[in-house]
Amino acid sequence: MLVCLLLFCLLLLKAPLAKSTAAEALAFCGVSLAPSLFPAAVLGRFLTLSGVFAGENRLVKKIAGLFGLSPAALPALAAGLVCGFPMGAFCAYALAEDGVLSPREAAHVSAFANNAGLAFLLGSVGPMFGGVRRGVTLFAAQTLASLAVGMLTAKRARPKKGVKAQNTAPPPPAFQESRSSLALLSDCVGQSAQAMLTVTGFVVFFSVTSALFFSLPGLAPARLPLSLFLEPTAACRLVAASSLLPRTALSLAGFALGFSGLSVLMQSVALSHSSLPFWPTLAVRLAIAALTACLAFAMG
Repeated sequence: MLVCLLLFCLLLLKAPLAKSTAAEALAFCGVSLAPSLFPAAVLGRFLTLSGVFAGENRLVKKIAGLFGLSPAALPALAAGLVCGFPMGAFCAYALAEDGVLSPREAAHVSAFANNAGLAFLLGSVGPMFGGVRRGVTLFAAQTLASLAVGMLTAKRARPKKGVKAQNTAPPPPAFQESRSSLALLSDCVGQSAQAMLTVTGFVVFFSVTSALFFSLPGLAPARLPLSLFLEPTAACRLVAASSLLPRTALSLAGFALGFSGLSVLMQSVALSHSSLPFWPTLAVRLAIAALTACLAFAMG
């Protein structure tokens, strides 16, 4: 409550700073974030609802089993690893709402497969650190770390002992047959647009509040280390503009992206309608962040 009151006072006292920061954040969302994230969100949602893994393929079952998941969860897993924040949570909880995934599976996918998108890393983050190759390095480090942690924490997705497992079998072929592909695509565009508004709101909010907070006397030196835990894009910008050695800077960027920041965690909670367990997810993201940082340093 005191923090909120402080930020409200800063908002009144430093209105020009808040206005300019909000404008910069909105411009970033319009120029960089939305172009790379929105199309991927639509396609990821469409593939998730189309039942692409509805068959009884043994290899698909084996891959899903490594993470304690049913085959129906793989589209959400793929979307979370490739499409960008917070598509893993968005697709996983969409499947949970449809009764295709259990709440435990949705929470598990949202925790470990909710990464920065490939297009965003190649087009926006990579150039901050010297080129597309750096974006590839960060994507590889983050993906390997997420998959490793996802396998190590696979038991989070499995039913508790003594509790009957929910039927998470993929929907039958008739799951979407009653709807045309055009109608399904229209729904996906609308739902993805709502998700983008949520993402934009969190990016603007965290950008403004962090700018106001760090404008206080004596807090400027803490901006870089604290930004690693707040909003990953702002953290990458600060790290890239610092005088750190290239490999160290890349490692810190990997940590910020691997953790995803409180901004993305809160986005995921919002998209899950507050059903995502925050503290266990936080622990998983911290593990991914540490491993991503180590891999990025080694690969950089």
